[in-house]
Amino acid sequence: MALAGGLPQAVVDAIEARTPPPFAQEDEAAVHAFTTELLDQHDVGTPTWDRTKTVLGIHGVVDLVGILGYYALISMTIKAFEIGRGPGPDWAAGAMA
Repeated sequence: MALAGGLPQAVVDAIEARTPPPFAQEDEAAVHAFTTELLDQHDVGTPTWDRTKTVLGIHGVVDLVGILGYYALISMTIKAFEIGRGPGPDWAAGAMA
């Protein structure tokens, strides 16, 4: 999906290896750094915050955090209801009826 979306193979390989990707665009690098730091450390340090705000603007940072939160919501929903793994828990059928 990443390749189809236009990311170069080298970036995909680096993300898979959990090494810093060679992004060509500063906004891509800032988003990756911000996201990785927030997810891994549950916080964003001042240098990363400042870099991301400079590149995206404050409204862009707000949008980014909103997208990350929405992704977390969807991920939890998928996991909790075992979506995509066949039948869900017994109680799910009754709750959804």
